[in-house]
Amino acid sequence: MTERLVDVAAAALGRDPVELRRQNLIDSGAFPYETAVGATYDSGDYEPVLDRAADAVAEEPRGGELDENGRLRGVGVACYTESTGGGFESGVVRVHPDGSITVTAGTHDHGQGHGTTYAAIVADELPVGPADIKVVEGDTAQGPTGTGTFGSRSTIVGGNAVAEGATAVREKARRIAAAELEADPEAVSIVEEGFAAGDGRCSFATVASSAYGRGLPEDLEPGLEATTFYELDETAYTFGAHAVAVAVDPETGELEFERYVAVDDCGVQVNPKLVEGQVHGGVAQGIGQARSEHATYDEEGHLEAATMLDYALPRATDLPDIETRAQETPSPTNALGVKGIGEAGTVAAPPAVVSAVTDALPGVDHVDMPLTDEAVASALEESEK
Repeated sequence: MTERLVDVAAAALGRDPVELRRQNLIDSGAFPYETAVGATYDSGDYEPVLDRAADAVAEEPRGGELDENGRLRGVGVACYTESTGGGFESGVVRVHPDGSITVTAGTHDHGQGHGTTYAAIVADELPVGPADIKVVEGDTAQGPTGTGTFGSRSTIVGGNAVAEGATAVREKARRIAAAELEADPEAVSIVEEGFAAGDGRCSFATVASSAYGRGLPEDLEPGLEATTFYELDETAYTFGAHAVAVAVDPETGELEFERYVAVDDCGVQVNPKLVEGQVHGGVAQGIGQARSEHATYDEEGHLEAATMLDYALPRATDLPDIETRAQETPSPTNALGVKGIGEAGTVAAPPAVVSAVTDALPGVDHVDMPLTDEAVASALEESEK
């Protein structure tokens, strides 16, 4: 609604919609920024993402211009912020006597790639490779109760829970290594596959074995693991700008995507490929909302789209090639500097698509979702009348 209002305002003022947005962006030096409704944006650098999105479609035809195939062309741009994180999350980092690690988290992975992400976070704290780290999620028979996966929260909350646990394990392992190396703990550094002090070296596997047997300092309890419950004190806000170029058949209302460019900033990216996948999934859902998804009812109030046979989810053939570009503005709300990304595309895609289609239709200032071919053709017909 907000993004569509900006476009309508730009039209009423005779302004370029991108320039009107740029004029009203929060300056990068104003963060943390408290909004008029009381939310506090943690960090941001908004203008570069808007510029990159707008520049990507700068040469695309727009404003209802006809292309060589007689199609009406239009461009839409949308900015967004998304609150991410929230609630507590549990994390357990357990080192076994052979030096392998099991990470247990209260989140649940159903395609997001948490196992890859959590293993990378632990491997950054401890001298082990991701291949030696097993990740278990969403199983209270093996770990403490967590909150779950939703609201773009897993890496920012679950990831930080795991990171804090790994840090605690690292410091205890350092003290055990100091006893093995007959050195002060502060003199022990982490090296590849283990610890070092002066000319002395000991492997992480040796430290793990000592934690469960001989060699454990008297002031330490046996074992090498840590359980953490992590909760954010403040919300982290992901942001970005998406740009869309479309072509509309004036006879049938058939819509084709010529370009879709997503420029997103979710803070520090633990794994950029997983971030890209999350953006793709979000944009797919957002395009589905803009183009086809609709809960329709008959005259007696019965839901007509009650099954997936009737409810028009987006399919691969409905989607364009999604060009993803990233910016990293770390969040000060958490030690990893991360923000959520899973739902970003669902926020940005609907207004960007609606604005692009509206721009392509002469005399039309708005079309309600879903923008089916029939709805687009009807809007054109009404405008011509």
